[in-house]
Amino acid sequence: MYNQMTENLSNLVKPLSDLVTINVKMAEKLINTQATFLTTTLNEGAEHTKALAGEKDLQKVLEKQKTYSKELQEKASAAVKDVLQVATESSKEVAEIVKSSYNENMEKVKKS
Repeated sequence: MYNQMTENLSNLVKPLSDLVTINVKMAEKLINTQATFLTTTLNEGAEHTKALAGEKDLQKVLEKQKTYSKELQEKASAAVKDVLQVATESSKEVAEIVKSSYNENMEKVKKS
């Protein structure tokens, strides 16, 4: 009896545990993505500012600014794609857990 109760409790808690695990993994990936983007952006921004400070020709300043802006936009787009990919993967994992848990519970109801 005690073993059955323990098993039932474990079966009930497992989907929740899996969801927590998915959320933790997703948070870690998002934090790493954002930290990498922020670090890269700050470092490149500092380098860009130094490069502009030493430049005397306005045309070269504008060219450097244009190049920097384009590269920054590409990096931001890549970071957004990474975030969307993490969210999509996590969403699929959650959907699979919900589906699996639902099917298992329906089987138990049918057997009762």
